[in-house]
Amino acid sequence: MEQKKGADHGVDGKILFRNDPKAAKPEQIIIQVKGGKTGVKDVRDLRGVLDRENAAVASDETFKKAPESKEKQGRQTDLNV
Repeated sequence: MEQKKGADHGVDGKILFRNDPKAAKPEQIIIQVKGGKTGVKDVRDLRGVLDRENAAVASDETFKKAPESKEKQGRQTDLNV
């Protein structure tokens, strides 16, 4: 797991992995952690981070139960929320 300090631009952690052992470069999973109230906007933002970072997977981890609208948006955009 990679860690950064300071402004994270929506990335709280990265996990690097190789889906193909012959791949020259590892793929990455973007981890985003939210402590407060979250919603559909957070899913849209995470989708933008996924695209910007060219990541294979993005996961939004929250300390509170996500509202149904956020879970629905996550399913529609193939994100783990």
